[in-house]
Amino acid sequence: MSPYSQLALIVVGLAVALTLIGAVVLRRRSQRLPLAAMALTLLVMLTLTLIFDNIMIAVDLCRYPEENFSNITLGLVPLEDFSYPIFTALVLPMWFEVLNKRFARQRPPQKAS
Repeated sequence: MSPYSQLALIVVGLAVALTLIGAVVLRRRSQRLPLAAMALTLLVMLTLTLIFDNIMIAVDLCRYPEENFSNITLGLVPLEDFSYPIFTALVLPMWFEVLNKRFARQRPPQKAS
C-alpha cells in the first residue's frame, strides 16, 4: 500500500471515529444528528474536489508521483484526494452541533440596550 493511501485511510478512519463519538454525545443529550448537513456537505465537498482537482491536474498546477498513490483515479484525481473532503463533511457538521450547544450554555445573557 502506498504512503498516501495509508495516510488517506488514517484520515478517513479518524473521521469515522470522531463522527461516532459525536453521535454518541448528541444521542445522550437527546439531540438530533445533523445527517442532512453532513450529506449536503459531503455532496458539495466531493463535487468541488472532483471538479477543481481535475482542473488543477489538467493544467499541470500539481503533479502526483504514481508510486505514492493507489493508481485509482476519478478523471485525473487520485482516489486518496477525497479523504480530506470526507473528513470535513463528516466531522465539521457533527462537532459544530456538539460544541454549539455546549458553548451556548456557557455564554452569559446579553443585556438589552
